[in-house]
Amino acid sequence: MHPHFSRLSAALSAVDADTPRVRAWGRTLAAVLAGGGRLLACGNGGSAAEAQHLTAELVGRFRTDRRPYAAIPLHADTSSATAIANDFGAEEVYARQVRAHGRAGDVLLCLSTSGTSKNVLAAAEAARECGLITWALTGRAPNPLAARCDGAVAVPSQDCATVQEVHLAVIHLLCDAFDASLRDEHTSADRASSTPLNRQNGQDRKVPPDEQTVLDGQAHRNEQDRRNGKVPQDQRNEQDQRDGKAPQDEQTLLDGQVRRNEQDRQNQQDRRDKKVPQDQQNEPDRQNRQDLRKGHDRRGGKVPPDERNRQNVRNGQDRRDGRGRTVRGTGERGRG
Repeated sequence: MHPHFSRLSAALSAVDADTPRVRAWGRTLAAVLAGGGRLLACGNGGSAAEAQHLTAELVGRFRTDRRPYAAIPLHADTSSATAIANDFGAEEVYARQVRAHGRAGDVLLCLSTSGTSKNVLAAAEAARECGLITWALTGRAPNPLAARCDGAVAVPSQDCATVQEVHLAVIHLLCDAFDASLRDEHTSADRASSTPLNRQNGQDRKVPPDEQTVLDGQAHRNEQDRRNGKVPQDQRNEQDQRDGKAPQDEQTLLDGQVRRNEQDRQNQQDRRDKKVPQDQQNEPDRQNRQDLRKGHDRRGGKVPPDERNRQNVRNGQDRRDGRGRTVRGTGERGRG
């Protein structure tokens, strides 16, 4: 075997142990991008090309058609990159773009064969400050970039070309895991859409989209809590239930949305049955209270607020027309 291929084969065999990590990255990335987040990727030279290779697979497709996902190669905006390098220095080329485009919960993938590129290190630091998830593809570890990121795949080779070739294989593995996770999520969603959430009045009830949004949002927050080393809300709920307390998060939100949906359905049914909808049944009570206040004002020699407002409008019109009018309740004559 040619020495180049021998080095590549040995490096691939060594990195095979990181397959579970890369697949876990694919699942996390699928959750982030499907939830509206984005991937940022950066590197220099050949690593920049591989960063753009990854984002192209996500915005376009890897193997099969699917919707596009938000992924930005930070070196590709040449106007921003050159302006930042000119005004702030080359080390800030990626870090400033991370602060501009990154949001908490997004993902930054840093590529560096040496693990010491200053602008990539600065980007990783900026991402951590902004609450992004940071991953690195590097050469031999330990190195500063791998130590600065939340996770890293380090290729144990001193040959730069071999490291870059393995990085490309890892990128394809990441894309494969990403697509597989999306397929699993779609399958689970299909099963959930055909499974009743609960039973009400003896009838199966499916999850409406607005309630599913509440559940999805809380699931994303739980995952974010786990990544940040916090106790996720679902575990706090279990503890609350053991302590005999009522959970305070998604069940509360979900119950509120369920009640609003049920009220909307009942109001629509009342209108079809030519009944007074529930949301209008309180209107007579409000009117009665208003009438009582008016009667109280009149007995006290006051002008009720709504009559005062109408009188003020008429007085203003009279003044504009050059007429005078007695202002009710004051005994004074308005001036024209």
